[in-house]
Amino acid sequence: LNSPTLVQAAIRAGDASGRSGDYAAAASLYERAYDAAPSADLARRRGRALRLSGQAQQCVNFLEQSVARFRVNAVIQTELARCALAGGFIPDAE
Repeated sequence: LNSPTLVQAAIRAGDASGRSGDYAAAASLYERAYDAAPSADLARRRGRALRLSGQAQQCVNFLEQSVARFRVNAVIQTELARCALAGGFIPDAE
């Protein structure tokens, strides 16, 4: 994906996959878009798709790197916390 048009096409396809419940496909499509044009928004989208596809450890690993890259981004940090909870890496707060 070396053009903005292809990146946008991957994002749209990822969105469609997510809407249909195929979160693993969405995560893969968002990964391709992110690799070509990294952004906080794509990090959040990919993290959410990884979490919803049951890939909590991969989600945590990716979003920890994203937090380091995009520093103060509450949306990414929130998704990281959701992934950590989903994976059982931190206790559920009551």
